Amino acid sequence: MQSLPTLPSVTKLSSVVTRVLGQNPGRYTLQGTNTYLLSHPSTSSLILLDTAQGISSYIPLLRPLLNPSSRVTIILSHWHEDHVGGLPAVLRLLHELGCPKPKVWKFAEAGGTRDQGVEAGLEGKEEAEWLEKASPDEALMEGGRISRLRDGQVLKLLADGRKEGEKGALDEHDGLPQLEVIHTPGHTSDSISILLTTPFSPDSASSSPPVLFTFDTVLGHGTAVFEDLGAYMSSLTKCFDTLSALPNGEAIQLYPGHGEVIDNGAAKLKEYLKHRQEREDQVVEALKSAKDGEKSTAEGLCATIYGSTIPDALRPAATRGLILHLEKLEREGRVERAASGAVEGEPMPGWNDGWRWGTAEAEEGRGSNL
Repeated sequence: MQSLPTLPSVTKLSSVVTRVLGQNPGRYTLQGTNTYLLSHPSTSSLILLDTAQGISSYIPLLRPLLNPSSRVTIILSHWHEDHVGGLPAVLRLLHELGCPKPKVWKFAEAGGTRDQGVEAGLEGKEEAEWLEKASPDEALMEGGRISRLRDGQVLKLLADGRKEGEKGALDEHDGLPQLEVIHTPGHTSDSISILLTTPFSPDSASSSPPVLFTFDTVLGHGTAVFEDLGAYMSSLTKCFDTLSALPNGEAIQLYPGHGEVIDNGAAKLKEYLKHRQEREDQVVEALKSAKDGEKSTAEGLCATIYGSTIPDALRPAATRGLILHLEKLEREGRVERAASGAVEGEPMPGWNDGWRWGTAEAEEGRGSNL
């Protein structure tokens, strides 16, 4: 924490985007969870990306940026508590200010267990009854309080007097920012990224450059954790391809869920992919170097690969990351796994399993992620 740059609690990042810190600094949240408020001077429509953790000191930072006429749409990037825990408090603030009914959007989590938890966090609360209900065909859960996002969906700040879904010539020429949802699983199954673009407006000399909100897929400092490495690397590639398809895409900034803005986003995505590939290569080399028939544990691989380069406090997290690499290699048929069965006190499944390099032909077909 001491080596991280200090970030102001509220930062105007562009003419459209204001970053508000969640006031929850920590080892895994860095300076705190970044929430982003999108606005435009020509409309009272606003979009809030994430609602932070629910720390009481967050709401006084958000309050001055809103007023009774603010028409707020809330988008939740994924189910983690530090991104959704503040939803009830934000809804309470909007209710107290007398704002129009807000709408909440979220991508569906695989299995729906965590989504049930997000919905449960609203049950019995007066503010939840004041939400704009999801239509039956777009409800995230049966409760219908949250609307389901879809990959490729486009949302935008709406001109005053316009409702969501209304079509017309104004939509093409009002120059209001729009958001494209990009499903980027890996960190969690419901993780999204969002591409922000501002269409050309005849009333302005030029549009603002695009930015990509990566939330916890890419962080402003260090590397991100993930649940599924294969999905995660595919998502990094998907983000890279998204930027590459845009003019001057290599210079587009990333706005992460934690930490400072990242310049030259394409280079950072390449760096993340290279780091993960290098780690995988180290795992493969360590397994290949084992004696014939000898199986390695993830903890043993951690000692081999990292040695004394990381403090003991980080070894559990490093071992967890190696297990995810091993599971990816197992799914690809490149390693064999000898399950040890459930072990009391085991930090995570697979911790005490044995792993051995598989067949020689497993090397065939490997290619670059880019």
